[in-house]
Amino acid sequence: MNSAAETATDAEIINLDEVRRARRAAESQMPEPLVEAISFLRRRKPLTDQEREYVAEIINFCRAYPEKLSAWERDFLDALAEWNLSLSDRQRLALDRIVDKIERFLARASP
Repeated sequence: MNSAAETATDAEIINLDEVRRARRAAESQMPEPLVEAISFLRRRKPLTDQEREYVAEIINFCRAYPEKLSAWERDFLDALAEWNLSLSDRQRLALDRIVDKIERFLARASP
């Protein structure tokens, strides 16, 4: 019989697999440059000018689904669009969470 700790670990693994499947399904619906931009953002490296262009692409992608964004998320994306410095770790995390939210929506919406 499995212990409670083993069961929690198994559930976490299953959930992670579901998240990965949903992410792949969503990414299959996105243009390749956007997939590359999102992949880069997830690596958590300091941004160069070219990489900042990737962030702009991601912002525009997220803005395409305003009905799925909270007021705070819309304001955050607007502020990032005007931001001229490298993103902080917290900004990258927040942007990544917004992208994940949109990807989950797209994964549920895809057949």
